[in-house]
Amino acid sequence: MNTCNRFAVSVTSAVIALLVISPTVSAQKVRSTPPRIVTWNCSGCHGVHGTAQSPEFPSLAGLDASYIEQRIAAFRAAPTPPSDELLYWLFNHAESKKIAASSSPEALANMVGIAHALTPQEIKEVAAWYSAQKPKPPAGHSANPAPESTR
Repeated sequence: MNTCNRFAVSVTSAVIALLVISPTVSAQKVRSTPPRIVTWNCSGCHGVHGTAQSPEFPSLAGLDASYIEQRIAAFRAAPTPPSDELLYWLFNHAESKKIAASSSPEALANMVGIAHALTPQEIKEVAAWYSAQKPKPPAGHSANPAPESTR
């Protein structure tokens, strides 16, 4: 094989290697840094890594991405309240029970407002981010409980 052919084979191999490695590297970058929507809107209640600090809010870490997208779609499908969201949800119990029976009226007001503001791309980013996170035990609970004899 002459020098030109060797060079062409080397360049072609390098390009193929970059095409194969490139998606993996960019996927790792996405997983190491939360999307802006998570840090600006979601982390206050659900935590940056999906572990809620309060029992009032569900932890989202490790949940299936399609489930997260469905829940956001349910909040998004709810009608936007006429003027003051919090008062609307506080006094309109029948409507709030249709969306999420276990959510407080305040949480519903927040989630409906946020869900209506999200773009389809942001919904996918949120769902992908939280589904990729590892669930952690709630605050105050040890991941490795002490044996019975030491309690």
